[in-house]
Amino acid sequence: MIEELKQKLAEETQKILQNRLLAWSTGCDEFDLMGISLRPLTGRAWIDLRLIENALVCQGEITDDEIMAYIWRNSKKYSFKKSRKAEKEKKKIGFLYQKFNSEILALVFEHLDFAFQEVQASSQSGNSISYSNQIIEDVDHMIKAVDEVAARYGQNPIEVLDWPINQILQFQKALRLSTIPDYKLKEPESIRKIKSEILTELNK
Repeated sequence: MIEELKQKLAEETQKILQNRLLAWSTGCDEFDLMGISLRPLTGRAWIDLRLIENALVCQGEITDDEIMAYIWRNSKKYSFKKSRKAEKEKKKIGFLYQKFNSEILALVFEHLDFAFQEVQASSQSGNSISYSNQIIEDVDHMIKAVDEVAARYGQNPIEVLDWPINQILQFQKALRLSTIPDYKLKEPESIRKIKSEILTELNK
């Protein structure tokens, strides 16, 4: 069991390192979901999904409608305005989801995981991920990250909101490491979970 967990840890570590590079690679702005082109999850898209309490980014039961709403919001053809073209694209998503729901669901979680692998501490329940906790803070976590990155790199924070979350969080870590003396980074949540499993096995 220990050897299996060590192998799992090595694989997860490699996956995270690979995804960190993929976030900056050619073609990183496109995710293929069985023929539907998605953008990486951005700060603005995450906020939009939080506002409608989509269970993929909030706590709650994930329904088919919420999965399709997540896909539509991240689609390269997304528009917040109602139009025949938009309705046609939504129907295309619905048809594809009905036909390949389990395969599409796996890809949706892959798309979501890619965005949040850099989160140092997250609240997770099943396959849903929340980039916040139950404490009401003066400024939302995502806005803090956007503000830090925009200030450090001389960017308009409104534009940074449309950057992929994976990139925002990597920049946030880099700037904190370079500007805060003795700043300690926590490991990604997935790595911490596997290490916890290893410790549990060792203490049996």
